Amino acid sequence: MKAYQRAERLVGRHLESAGHLILAYNYTVHNIGEVDIISYCRGRLYATEVKARQVDTISESERTFNRSKQKRVLRTFRTYLASQGQSDRDLGLLAARVHWNTRNEVRSIQIDPWPLYT
Repeated sequence: MKAYQRAERLVGRHLESAGHLILAYNYTVHNIGEVDIISYCRGRLYATEVKARQVDTISESERTFNRSKQKRVLRTFRTYLASQGQSDRDLGLLAARVHWNTRNEVRSIQIDPWPLYT
């Protein structure tokens, strides 16, 4: 399993332990984008973007949660919701960071709300 796939599964398990039901991993819409994890928790549907980096490059993961990426995630997420007849649901975005050391051991997993850019 590749590092990014392992990171997504680890984040998925963390979300499940917090009460989320995982609905999809790597939901992709051609020419639009991808959502790493789609989940449901307490009446709300969530799209989670996962970034995995070595510990010495933590600041780079911060830059990847940008406005452009968020727009692609939201367009893909809305396509998923429409395909499921769920367009009227309350939505949430989460940004997950998985940090590894040089031996590919997980150093930390951080999942935070991903505020909408305006």
